[in-house]
Amino acid sequence: MVKLTMEPVTRIEGHAKITVHLDDAGNVEETRLHVMEFRGFEKFLQGRPVEELARIVPRICGICDVQHHLAAAKAVDQIFGYDDYDILPAAYRMREIMNWGSYMHSHALHFYFLAAPDLIIPNGTRKTRNVFQVIKDMPEVALQAINIRRNGLEIVRKIGGRPIH
Repeated sequence: MVKLTMEPVTRIEGHAKITVHLDDAGNVEETRLHVMEFRGFEKFLQGRPVEELARIVPRICGICDVQHHLAAAKAVDQIFGYDDYDILPAAYRMREIMNWGSYMHSHALHFYFLAAPDLIIPNGTRKTRNVFQVIKDMPEVALQAINIRRNGLEIVRKIGGRPIH
């Protein structure tokens, strides 16, 4: 059996490693993703009034804050016996629009700042295959990313009242 390890996994938010075990024929027998840090956010939520959850959990992550907010809101809805079809149609649509605005913001960040360096500078070294080199070599690409993120955050602000962070 062969064990392959990729550590660290780069271009992600956080720290992780991947372990792949191959059988004697070279086929994948088992794959594991190891998340390296304990987060423990549920601990500081214990004992809090349920109505506070949707205000607290978005601060867990600066990238997917809206998704944390909406997950908490849906959890509270379910605690009180409601699902997506029981809330007001306008409220449901507002949640969806906020979610799409957040997708714009987070996907622009992920694509342009985490993935693009590998795509735009595939033969670069570790020192040159990064967002700073993309900004230097292709400032119009960086500006495009910033504009997409800004538009997504503006949607979140207009629907949600303010950006979460």
